[in-house]
Parts: sequence; structure tokens; C-alpha cells
Amino acid sequence: MNEIQAALEALEPKGNFYAQRTISGSYLQVNVNKIGRLVYPLTAEIIQSLIALAEPAKYGLKEQTILDESVRKVWEIKPTKFKILKMGWRKGFEPLLDRIKRDLGLPDETGLSVDLHNMLVYEPGCFFKPHQDSEKVDNMVATMVVVLPTKHSGGELVVEHNGRSYTFDSAKESKLVQAFSFYADCRHEVKSLKSGYRVVLTFNLILENYKGQMNSLTERDFDKRIDQAIAHYFSTRDWLPSWRRNEDKPLKFVYLLDHEYTESGLSWQHLKNTDRMRVEALLKASDKHQLDAYLTLVDSHETWDCYDDNDDFYSSKYYDDEEEDEESEEANYILNDIIDSETTIEYWLDRQGNHRNFNTCYVEDCYVHATVSGEDFTPYDSEYEGFMGNYGNTMDRWYKRAAIVMWQKKDAAAILFGIDPLSYINALYQPMRDGIAIDKLEIDLHAQIDALESVWSAYIKKVETPEQYGEMFQFVSYIADKTRAKKILENFDIKLIAVDYTKDWHDLSGKYSAEWLIEVFSRLIEKERLWDGFNDFPKLIKAFHQISIDKEVLRFLFSMQLQRKVERLQIQLERKRERIDAKSIKLRHDLVSELVNVALNLEDRVLHDKVIDVILSRKLYLDSLLLVDVIERYFPLSKEMRVQYDIDRIISFVRLALEEEKNLGVRDENDWYITFEKSCECELCDELGGFLHDKNAQSKTWPIGESKRQHVSSMVYDLAVPVKIETLRQGSPHKLVLTKDDELYAISLKRHQKISGALAQLCLDFNIKEGAV
Repeated sequence: MNEIQAALEALEPKGNFYAQRTISGSYLQVNVNKIGRLVYPLTAEIIQSLIALAEPAKYGLKEQTILDESVRKVWEIKPTKFKILKMGWRKGFEPLLDRIKRDLGLPDETGLSVDLHNMLVYEPGCFFKPHQDSEKVDNMVATMVVVLPTKHSGGELVVEHNGRSYTFDSAKESKLVQAFSFYADCRHEVKSLKSGYRVVLTFNLILENYKGQMNSLTERDFDKRIDQAIAHYFSTRDWLPSWRRNEDKPLKFVYLLDHEYTESGLSWQHLKNTDRMRVEALLKASDKHQLDAYLTLVDSHETWDCYDDNDDFYSSKYYDDEEEDEESEEANYILNDIIDSETTIEYWLDRQGNHRNFNTCYVEDCYVHATVSGEDFTPYDSEYEGFMGNYGNTMDRWYKRAAIVMWQKKDAAAILFGIDPLSYINALYQPMRDGIAIDKLEIDLHAQIDALESVWSAYIKKVETPEQYGEMFQFVSYIADKTRAKKILENFDIKLIAVDYTKDWHDLSGKYSAEWLIEVFSRLIEKERLWDGFNDFPKLIKAFHQISIDKEVLRFLFSMQLQRKVERLQIQLERKRERIDAKSIKLRHDLVSELVNVALNLEDRVLHDKVIDVILSRKLYLDSLLLVDVIERYFPLSKEMRVQYDIDRIISFVRLALEEEKNLGVRDENDWYITFEKSCECELCDELGGFLHDKNAQSKTWPIGESKRQHVSSMVYDLAVPVKIETLRQGSPHKLVLTKDDELYAISLKRHQKISGALAQLCLDFNIKEGAV
């Protein structure tokens, strides 16, 4: 938002990113092992003695310490080999540090202390390429380089920060001790020494006694300006992109700081220069407008359009030069316009400075603001991509930056829940775990639940263990509010209706009613549009039945299972082939057999009738032979039970189907007639139908073109008739050869025998006379 950015940019720092001071050599008395006290200016002979005590200096690269003289060439003497006398230091350098603190713009109430790092000796040709110091100790805020008096040329120290640079040329002064200081996140280098020797002491500067209070560090109207900008930011959505203005997501404010920090160096008390002043002003506004604030580290990814300043426009975009080095240095490319960016928060500190173990959190671009562009930072990684059409050459760059993140306190529950639902829910559950009665915190707890209503689904994705599900059920019962309980459960999916949770559902049914439970189940099933029924339904119903859940709940689950299974099967049965496929027939038979068994085990006539109605409707194209197995389930029942379930309906239906098929008899051995359902009226299908109905023709050789052969073949497959298809690739056109199954008679005979046997057994078992009306 330009209003806030402009207000933040208006705050000018009182200090700079560097400080340069001189002091008499009498205040810096250094005793070196085997050499004694140094006398200034240092002579070549003494410096050679120092080099004899030294070793080549290494440098840090990520987690490694490396010796590479192509990057750093200088002699290093460890602090164990020399000592600085305290008396001179106290008189000269402690006052000097106070002046350096003001030069760097640090608060008056703070102090600077030093941590000696090493002594470095540069001789002609020594240098250190551009680099950035690591924060070697806690609360390190800057680096101080103290140059001892010597005659030399070259060896300039060049320090860069946010696109600005300053050069410390120690060769201009050879009689006084020079102290160069700069913030720890500044990138810097030491140019090659041309002549003489350059000897320096390096110190880590540590900020002390900062208590977070601002003492007249802002101009008089700055606070008012930032206050108004923040108030406007959180009171309206007109600054959002047009497509986001109607969203109800909570607003966030993320401001990327100007300096770089590490986890060990990040704290409210140790922010640098401008960062400190701007953050303090934002905190004042946050307190006034009831905002939460966090100090964070973010990973920032930017994609830039770029170009090579040395390339011609046309040659760089439209021509390939095969002789060009494909691995061009990224440094040759100049960033032009930013194409895209992505910000992810990875590390959080609350207002008390406590680390909060929140999840990594992606933040939309519209909420991210900065007064310093990422272009001015040194990326920790980058990747160049060549010409890509719309954007030309592109450069991806990744940075580590610090940021202050704020949102309204009223949105805290929803935002924190979205960032780290498990942690937030753990806190929400704590009163229940502690055994606190709900009536003591009902209002506050219900308010928190209501605030989470739109984002509860984020938590659902994190729930994985039975213990987590169990505690969720306990909480839903604990809150003692059926409406809120229902809203929580509706965020879950159908997997929640499982054997493992039947007791939990039973307890909730007792607390909120069976009607309430049915409403919850109905919503869970309704959400699953592709759901085709419970996989282990008998086990589920048995578990509910054993704990005496209300019968209406069982009837509801049974009806849903039957309805959804039949609906899904009917979709499949629109394909005629599915109706006679052996695997499909068995699947449909197993379903009705399973449901009949469940209904009988529950001793529920209503549910039993629903299954029988489906069987008698012929919707599932069930095989009468397999239905005999279903009827056998009734054989052990008493006469009273048979009457109660009106089993005559299903027995009569199956008996009549068997008799009807038996009366058709067995086909003649030389009868090749095949029945089928015609679905196409074209001439080819008329001729195919004639062949299938021809009692005397077992095969047909049909000279037709490729597209016609494909059509006939697809019809034979769709009709699922027992006909073998081959192509005789002779002549023009090739010939389609159709051959009826040799086993038509044998199959018919075997089927007839099974039908006759099943019918006789059925009549015997249930004392029915075959052919009786």
C-alpha cells in the first residue's frame, strides 16, 4: 500500500551504515608473543616477525571454512597470540565506541562492547573478494576494523548497503590508528594491496542494554502519519486488487526490513538503524489499533526480467550464436522489471521475544510491502533462464529477509489457526484436558470456535492418528453446543464414519440426539459426490448395533448404503456388456446378499423390504441362479420369522424366474441362434443382426473396408455376444471373419441342468410344488 510505504520512507535515519574514526596510537597498546609491545608506525622488520607467527586466513562458506587464495589472500594471527592492554583501551576506545554508536544511529540508551576476532596482515598482492560477515556472537550488530599505523598503498575497504557504497582508504593516514565500523549485514571487500603493509585488528561490535524504548527518534508528525496509514489499511479493502476486495479473508500487513538478520541476531532489541525506528513506529500504531505483531524471517523469491547490457537487442532475443558460451555469468545481466514474487515466513518471534514454533506460511503479494527492493540485496541463490518469449531473459533470485508481520487481534484466531492448526487446536483443547467446566469459559471458547468456522478444514488435513480423532470427538462433546459441534464435524470427510469411532458417535448421539447424528452423517455423505458406499458395511453396522445406537441411525446408514450402491451400479449397467459380465454379476449378487444378511441380523422388516424391492425391480439385472443362494439364508428361520419378513415375495420371484428359463428348454446342437439387443439401425448392423439370428450359420466371411470392420467389431464387443472376430488380410478389401462360439450348445445344456437342479432344491427346501401359482 503506497500510503504506508510513503510514510515509512519519510522516516530518515539519524545515523549511517558505516562509521569512520581516528585515535592516537597511545590508546592501543598491543603485546605480541615473542615480539613484545608494538611500536607505531610499524616497521617492515616487525611486520615480517608478525607474518612468522601467522597462518593463511580461511573464510566461511555456508557451513564450511575454506582456504582459497583466489577468494581471500591475507595472513591471520589468532587472538591467543597477542593481548591488548586494558588501561589504554579504557581511556581511548571506550569513549570512541560511544561516538561510533551515534554514527551508526543506535539508541542513546544502548552501549557497544567488543569481541576481538583476529589480527590480519596484508602484504603486496593480498586481498579479500566481496563477502558478508556472519554473525559470530549473539547480539552482534556491526564489525569494527582497526588499522594500525603503517605506510602502504591500495588495500581499500569498500562497504556496500542497499545500493550505496563507501570506501575506507587507510593509506591516507599513516600516523594515527583508524577505526572503520559498519553494520554486520553489509557486503564488503578489501582491494589488493599495492605496496607496503596493512595490519588490522577486527572486532565484533555487540549491542547492549537496549530495552526497546524510543527516545525522540522520529520527527514530530511521523507517528501521526503512520498511525493514519495503518488505520486506513485495516479499515478498508479498497487498496486490495479488485478481484480480492470481496473476499472475507483476514487482512495481514508484512513489512520487509532494510537490513539482513540471522536467527541468532534477530530480536526486537537489536534492530539496526532505520529498521529499529520504523518498527518502533509500527508497534506504536499496532498498540493503538489493537493489532498483533511478530518479528519474522522470510524467504523471498523474485523473478526478474533482465538483459545483457553488452548484447544487441536482436541478437539477444532472436538469434542463436552457436559459438556463444552457454554458461554466461549471471553478473553480466542487468535486472529490468520484476515479473513475479513469492514470500514465505519461516521464523517467528512474538512481542515478548519468544520464538513461536509456527509452520512455514506463504503470504500473498498484496500484503507484502518494502521500502528497499530485493534488487538491492545479495541473493543467497539465483538462477538465470534464457529467452522465454513473453518475458525475454529472466533471473530468479532468492533472499533471506527480516519482516514485521501484523494483523488485527480479532482475526488472530483465524490467522494463527490457518498458519499452524495443530498448535492452535492444542491450545483450544487445553481447558478440556485440564478438566475446567465448560460453563466457566463457554462464551470465550464458543467465540474462538466461531472465529475458526471458515478455516477449520485446514486442521482436518493435519489429523492423522486415532488419538487426534478421539480428542476431537471429546472436544465436540465438551463444548456442549449442538450447532457448533455439527459445524466442526461437517469439515471432516466420510472416513469419519468408521468402526473405530462408533463409540464416539454413540456418545454424541446420547448428548445431542439421534436426529442430530443423522444430520451430521447426511452432510458427510452429501459432500462425497463420488462416494460409492461403505467398504465394510456389515462390520460397521454390527459395531453400531452392539453399542445399542438408535435404530433410526442404523436405518439411515442402511438406506444410504443401498441407495448409493444401486445408483453407482445402475450407471455401470447402462453399458449392456456390464449386465452379463460374470464379475459384474457377482458384485451385484454379493451386494444384495450382504444387505439381506444385515437386515436379518438387525431383525428389521423395514430394511429387509427395501432390499427385496430392489431385487424385484430388476434394476440390477440379477441372475436367478445366484439369487437361490440369497434365499438359502431364509431356510434356518422359523415359520413365524418367515411370515414376519414375508419371504414368499422373494421366493416366488426367484421360482418363477427359474421356471421360465427352464421351460425354454435346451437349444438344439445345430442351433446357432444368438439373441441380442439392437442399438444401431445402420445397414451393417442389420446384416450383423441377420447373421446372429441365423440358426444355421456359425461363421460369416465379410469383405468390407477398414472403417466398416471397426464399426462391426465394436458392435460385437458392446453387445457382448459369444462371437470370435478375426481379419483375413487377403484381397481388397480385407475380410472380417465372424465365428459363433463352438460351446453354445454345451453352455446351454449346462445352464439348463443348473436351473433344473436349483428349482428342484428350492421347492424341496420350502415345501413348494413346482409350477404352483
